[in-house]
Amino acid sequence: FSYGSGYVKFAGEERKHRYAIALLFGNNQDDILRNKRTMQVIYDADYNFSKPPRKPIVSAVAADGKIVLHWNDNAERSKDPIYGLDFECYYIYKSTDPTFNDIKTITDAFNNPILMSPLAIFDIKNGLKGVHPINIGAELGQASNLGVSYNMGKDSGLLHYYEDSEVTNGRQYYYAVVSVDQGYHDSFYPDISPREGLVNTSPTECSAIIQTDLLGRAVKTDKNTVIATAYEYPAGWVEPVLGENGFERVSGFATGDIELQIISPREIRPSTTYSVRFSDDGAHKIFDSAYTGYTSRAEIYNETEKTLVASIVDPDSSDKIEEFMGDGFRIALENVPVDYDTALWTSGNSMLTIKSSTDIFGGVKVARDYEIRVLAPVDSVTGEGADTSVYSSPVITDFQVWDVTDLDSTFQIKFRFRDGYQNPERRGSLSHGDKIQLVSKYDYSERTWFFDVFLPDRDSIPAEDVIYPVEGDIIKITTTKPFDRRDNYTFSIDGNYIDENEILNDLGNVYVVPDPYIAVSSLERKVINPSEGRGDRRVDFVNLPNECTVKIFTTSGRFVRELHHFSEHSDARMPWDLRTKDGLEVAPGIYFFVVEAPGAGQSIGRFAIIK
Repeated sequence: FSYGSGYVKFAGEERKHRYAIALLFGNNQDDILRNKRTMQVIYDADYNFSKPPRKPIVSAVAADGKIVLHWNDNAERSKDPIYGLDFECYYIYKSTDPTFNDIKTITDAFNNPILMSPLAIFDIKNGLKGVHPINIGAELGQASNLGVSYNMGKDSGLLHYYEDSEVTNGRQYYYAVVSVDQGYHDSFYPDISPREGLVNTSPTECSAIIQTDLLGRAVKTDKNTVIATAYEYPAGWVEPVLGENGFERVSGFATGDIELQIISPREIRPSTTYSVRFSDDGAHKIFDSAYTGYTSRAEIYNETEKTLVASIVDPDSSDKIEEFMGDGFRIALENVPVDYDTALWTSGNSMLTIKSSTDIFGGVKVARDYEIRVLAPVDSVTGEGADTSVYSSPVITDFQVWDVTDLDSTFQIKFRFRDGYQNPERRGSLSHGDKIQLVSKYDYSERTWFFDVFLPDRDSIPAEDVIYPVEGDIIKITTTKPFDRRDNYTFSIDGNYIDENEILNDLGNVYVVPDPYIAVSSLERKVINPSEGRGDRRVDFVNLPNECTVKIFTTSGRFVRELHHFSEHSDARMPWDLRTKDGLEVAPGIYFFVVEAPGAGQSIGRFAIIK
């Protein structure tokens, strides 16, 4: 570019002038003029305009038939100078062109390509979804309104990884993860920023750049762009799986589920033991020192190397934690909230049942299990029984309540009892209409569970046929329990190594793609600059062992080329440029190849070339 200006006359003591230069591009004259108006507004506002969130840092791991992207949450903490913390979502872009031009298919109202079509959108669950109410450029006036707006997602929730299984092994793909802000519309987010009089504006997204040379070859990626190619696994490779013992509970009583998903098999560390540990907020310590609280943190430890792999703060009490990643795998937690589960007679056959009341009168649901044990009947003469309820009108009962969450450390629970009085002879005994509220071991004013005792189908059962609990009967009440400080699980992952004994068996699976090769292959790099000519030809040998030699022959036995393959990263592919050992292009026809792996043996195959 060349910049120039005419004669500039300084005034007085002035010795310097400032210039602002805008490079304007467009598909036609009208497009350039619209862009010019945008540049003018930016200049008139002294460059005070909304800015996109920071770029996430992205990495990619290739596997057989899939590519897995990972990125951090850096963008979610970025702060716009005008609109504050306004991050909204991630767009995932995928292309076979480093310029991403092949996916720039979303046009504005003037038929100019303006936006790229995303592969996926992960947005915050906040109600902002669907088409944004402000069109791109609308904030600059109707003349700059492009008639197109951003898709803000479906309230799917944020993820920090994406697994793309729509890939062809051996083909190079270009990915970008961009951060998009919320834009602004006063009818939706009036409190997005403490500032007043904010202008309605369309969302903005961060840039995604892959630099190319004059031949269109990628030479440099941005922090939020990656280049990746999926490969088959090498001969003898053992696929990683969860150890045969699965998740072993070392301690704790949580009723949630833990699931392992192998995301990036090549990142798995063989013969490694891990643990999943939890912390809680101690909210229920007011009831008893044995009590804990709600889940506050989950952590994965590498027990073999004594290192922290990953952690997450304040895991949700009901949803799976999608981003709990580590060493090529993902831990998905189904962390249940505290709630009543079941009440079953473990001893006896009484018809009575117990359920948590829908109104617990200020009580707190705690993650504990209980047994109501029916013991000696109330003595009408001495007034003695199994227990006495608390508060101003104590009732002698023939039962006790025990905390049996930890069978190695059970203890008796005090309770408030309101007798149903349906049968005066059963005063102090469990019967229809009774209500039991558990109270703190240390302070009777601190209340926990409130239970109703009732007889199902009471109106259809004659009174003389009702079976009440008798001495020795026990009903166990269980609750759902979120993960807390007591919970510790261990697991191991087997695989991701080469079994030398299996290499020879797998050598017979080596083949060539494409077969036949007909003039061109999708594996070949796209030629962007016409001056490059046709570009290189290419076929791939796949399912190779990590170390081997491939010799290529014609059908007459003439030696064509010898290729040497060695991979430390378990890439099971090796390309051939369809040239002889002398650098000449091979003729069309049938070719044979011999694969030989040191110490394992050899195999033979064939393929065809059609020009």
